[in-house]
Amino acid sequence: MPKWWSRAARICKTVQAHLNKLQQGLSANQRLQQIVTHGMCIGCGICESLSDNISVELVHNGFERPLVSGELDDKTMDTITAVCPGTRLEGLPPSLTDPDAQTDPVWGVIQENYLAYSADPEVRHLASTGGLLTGLALYLLDSGECDFIVHARASEQHPSFGEPCISRNRADVLHAAGSRYGPTATLRHIHAALDEAQQQQLQFAFIGTPCDVSALRNLARIDPRVDQHCQ
Repeated sequence: MPKWWSRAARICKTVQAHLNKLQQGLSANQRLQQIVTHGMCIGCGICESLSDNISVELVHNGFERPLVSGELDDKTMDTITAVCPGTRLEGLPPSLTDPDAQTDPVWGVIQENYLAYSADPEVRHLASTGGLLTGLALYLLDSGECDFIVHARASEQHPSFGEPCISRNRADVLHAAGSRYGPTATLRHIHAALDEAQQQQLQFAFIGTPCDVSALRNLARIDPRVDQHCQ
């Protein structure tokens, strides 16, 4: 097992042990609230996708955080804790890591580094950082590798925020082009995307922050549809 994975596993185990101690005797609702009040929530929205009783909303501190209506059950809360990127800090599983890849103590596993930009002038000037992710999203759709893209676009209600969206064609992707540096619950509808992909046997790609990707990777441990349908 790589040294970085052992270190990450120890950190995760320590965080989990501390969280379990803090949450002893609490209700499921209180357990979720404690994750928020201890600064562990990043507002990714994955908890909303796991329960109809949770809605990630703008709160008084200017961020998006989960609000609960009704009562959560402990089983649902256990699942949330297992996938929340604020409570589980593990990196890429060793089984998915190339043994020849470099490992940086801060950045983790590095397969290869590239300096790249889109060769399409429209994409390069419309999107952010040279339009690399926008160009890749367009390629995945045009080539048939993916049927849709789950990512974020500027919020129509709060322009400084982002909102999750699904792009199925070039116009959709270009409409969502550009990085979002405000709160964005990109994963709030991820289960709906997985349901669609499973029912119609589709493939999709996900574009999000490293923490969002970590949450999706955590979900893959308990929901095999992630590895089956998400590129």
